[in-house]
Amino acid sequence: MLKKKFFSLTALALCGGLMLGACGNSENSSAQTQAPASEAEGAESSAGSDTTAGSEASDSSLENAAQSGVDWEDMAEIELYYYAFVAPQDVQHVEDAVNAITEKEINTHVNISVLDINSYIQQVGLMMSGNEQVDLMLTGFASASYSSMLAQNQLMDISDLLEQYGPNITATLGDMLKAGMVGDAVYGVPCYRNVVSSNYVFMRKDVLEDLGLLEKARNMTSLDEFAEILQAVMDSDKWNYLYPYMYMQGSGVMQPNANVSNVFADADTFDTLGDTLGIVRLDESGKVSLNMASESYSQAAAKMREWDEAGYIYYDMSGSGGSCEDYVKQDALFSFISPAEFGAETAKSAAAGMDMVAVKIYDGEVNSEACTKFAYCVPTTAKEPEAAVAFLNLAITNEEINNLLAWGVEGTDYEVVDGVAKYIEGNEEPSYHLFDYSVPNQFLVYPWDGDPADFREQSEADLKAAPVSAYLGFSCDLTDFVNETAAVSNVIEEYRDQIGSGQASEEVLQEYIDKLNSVNVQTILDEYQRQLDEWLAAQ
Repeated sequence: MLKKKFFSLTALALCGGLMLGACGNSENSSAQTQAPASEAEGAESSAGSDTTAGSEASDSSLENAAQSGVDWEDMAEIELYYYAFVAPQDVQHVEDAVNAITEKEINTHVNISVLDINSYIQQVGLMMSGNEQVDLMLTGFASASYSSMLAQNQLMDISDLLEQYGPNITATLGDMLKAGMVGDAVYGVPCYRNVVSSNYVFMRKDVLEDLGLLEKARNMTSLDEFAEILQAVMDSDKWNYLYPYMYMQGSGVMQPNANVSNVFADADTFDTLGDTLGIVRLDESGKVSLNMASESYSQAAAKMREWDEAGYIYYDMSGSGGSCEDYVKQDALFSFISPAEFGAETAKSAAAGMDMVAVKIYDGEVNSEACTKFAYCVPTTAKEPEAAVAFLNLAITNEEINNLLAWGVEGTDYEVVDGVAKYIEGNEEPSYHLFDYSVPNQFLVYPWDGDPADFREQSEADLKAAPVSAYLGFSCDLTDFVNETAAVSNVIEEYRDQIGSGQASEEVLQEYIDKLNSVNVQTILDEYQRQLDEWLAAQ
């Protein structure tokens, strides 16, 4: 734990005023030699300083830390873990730049580990069971999702720490913070981003233009019309080498909050009450039921079977080939269906390395599941929870840290032209380049090439204008259902991809439902209903 230092009454008063207001190093690369000018100047200055100057610098850092509400004398060291679909080649130069800020501002050194998503899912569980130090982490998918880790008692209640070290967090997030709460306990801090995630069909624009199908694609309103386009791609002598459509975990017509069987306007959308497993379906009357047993799920599964039989679907269950966008970039894929936020077409085009056409299937809303899909949490294995919250508190209002985590080091991994970030000519595959949704505050990140300079302002306005779920702030406490949740998760892992990729027959779907019932999924659904009824009665 941290060694506390007691400051003067003046410093304590300042801290009070602020409160009321509101793994390790990766391998080196040549990118490390190109540190930002501020870092180079700092290194040059410290190289020529004597012991007294070093002591003065240390005192200055402690003073800055005190003004930020930090009250530890020794340098804290935290382990920050997050993920990418493909891990960057080098993190060290980004870590160095982040620490040039955090060591001065909050007397904290941050060790940054970025894993590919599959390794992340596997290793997070192993680190939790091995009681390894993880002070701050980004929630992801499957067993590394917020709801799964919460159910496994792997997340720490940081409500008291937020009061002392997190005024910027609470002031920035406002009601969105409720999504990471269970009662008065806070287990997750949502990334401040446009969480209005709608579902889209994404298609290569060059293929559509060549086949004369661009207008048809832009105006399609059903999966059947989309299937006609897929068939045209398969029938084309020029483009039939492409996989027509790709299913990958997290993509497709069956999302945790919706099932689509054909006509887009008839999509069955529902609130999941923060459940990311995909088992909870809340109807308009407030009744909780099993999503997999719903008629809309069955119909969507049947549509995918049709597509599989027609040869439309390619599936990558291991994720070894990267994301759907990576397959497009490798000139191997025509289309996919995926949730995305405001500016989806530009974002996917940038990720895929070529122009994509985005057609919205249905609109999303601000709800608990959307908010906690990407959230920062302090695991129970944290050794420095105070410093972890202090880092997040600094980062959520610090433009430089957010850009470092998203795009890397300016001048090394990217450049800014007219307020927009872009690849440096001749370095289109830098050693570090991630996504803007994984950072503490997306609205402080430079827009990427293809978006206007005021894109962040537009996106934040879109968020504030979006419909908000009537159940935002409700979170189900499943700490007494750890075994049932783990068993249900295992069944889902066994069947989900078979269903989503169209490989499973109707009999297999029924087998899936029966197996979920056999591991007491209904007890979890009943608990959701019980806690929801209590929550509604207390409003």
